[in-house]
Amino acid sequence: MNKKYTYFDLEQWYETPLGRHIYAAEAEWLSEHLKQCFGYYLLQFGGSHSLKALDASPIRNHIWCIPAHHNDNHEPTICCHFDALPFASHSIDAFVLPHTLELCSDPKTIIQAASEALVPEGMLLILGFNPVGIFAPLKQWLAWRRDILPWGLEWQRIGRVRHWLEESGCEVESIKTFLFSFSLSILGNMRRQHWVEALGQSICPTWGGIYLILARKRMVRLTPLKVKWTKPVLVDKEPALPMQNE
Repeated sequence: MNKKYTYFDLEQWYETPLGRHIYAAEAEWLSEHLKQCFGYYLLQFGGSHSLKALDASPIRNHIWCIPAHHNDNHEPTICCHFDALPFASHSIDAFVLPHTLELCSDPKTIIQAASEALVPEGMLLILGFNPVGIFAPLKQWLAWRRDILPWGLEWQRIGRVRHWLEESGCEVESIKTFLFSFSLSILGNMRRQHWVEALGQSICPTWGGIYLILARKRMVRLTPLKVKWTKPVLVDKEPALPMQNE
């Protein structure tokens, strides 16, 4: 049986050498997409409590959502169950889910809850480990070490996540994969890392170890039909007289 990980386990993993390099890459890619997010409230489910990855967004109110209290947190925080969010419908402008779907038992429900809380045209950004990416062989090789993050997590396929989003009324606008090496010697050298990333994006852009899905909530808009008024056609101006039986 796989170990049941918590969001705090993932946050501690971000402090490891591999976790720090992956977090830096995720923050860089998030910043490019968060520039498109506008509104009043931007929420992150789990992940790092520093929320520095959200600074690129013009939205000023950044809130960290976690399922339990965190003593070391100094950011605005809401403790809640992710599948039963305490928000009104159409009240949140953007959600960021950093590996959130890989830690929960019912990821589809979380997407549905987030979509319900999003405003029309609101954005949902999902980070996850790519099951068919460069990290997949290492995950298979370490299958017997389910107690080590991130190899013990339940990685979600991109196609499945996309299907859940579409069922929840969200349209996927872009899917990007990145990190084409798990070698710390490469990840720790920015020059070598950029060269490997450029090569991976040009040769095999779907094989990156991490994927980022950008989706937008779409609303069905009803177009009112205009009534075409026409003047009645009079055949004869004289009033019709009733016929008499002879």
